[in-house]
Amino acid sequence: LPAVANRAAARLDRRVVGLDHRSRLGHLGLVRRKRGIHGRDLRWVDALLAVDPHPPRDAARSLMPPRSSTPIEVFQYGVDVGRLADRGDELRRARHALRASQPTQSYPVQIISTRAMLRLYRIDVVIDALVLLAMDGLNFHCDLVGDGPERATLEAAVADAGLQDRVTFHGHIPPDRVEQLVAQSDIYVSVAESDGMSLSLLEAMSLGAVPVVSDIPANR
Repeated sequence: LPAVANRAAARLDRRVVGLDHRSRLGHLGLVRRKRGIHGRDLRWVDALLAVDPHPPRDAARSLMPPRSSTPIEVFQYGVDVGRLADRGDELRRARHALRASQPTQSYPVQIISTRAMLRLYRIDVVIDALVLLAMDGLNFHCDLVGDGPERATLEAAVADAGLQDRVTFHGHIPPDRVEQLVAQSDIYVSVAESDGMSLSLLEAMSLGAVPVVSDIPANR
């Protein structure tokens, strides 16, 4: 949220404060971080960003001076489950209709990863698993969405395994396209060594992909 406040302040040339989930940690865009923000500190603020649902709008308003007209914008942390579920249902129905119209066509199991290509996210392990699936004769295709310093190494590993026609590296693509690919996938995979609450995992589940993830506390 501090980064969002910074960007908003820079773009709008306004004094923007962001409040995190503890309600008492603020960030003054373009200036400095402040702790224990109270109403007297916010009299000069042009806009307030608050994380939803902590604090809710009324709690954020309680930090403002009495009768303040400063606008409060709620910054949602999480995923819009309803919207994503509806989009996933729509895209899956279209896919099922297409396949039903071509019953003799063989379709691969669609696998997707949307994690950055960093060592932490162990995309190399995903590729090792794909090699085993190919050895077992499974018909699959894997979309690797995202970019990072490990990409060249991962591309070389796919080439060495002879999987170029079964693995697609997409790099950075627009969010709408990511949602489309995830919704049309059967399996979402993430084998991160450590993680917090993964928004990409929540999005994939909302879109209807079956998650296959590492056994770490954040995923339990």
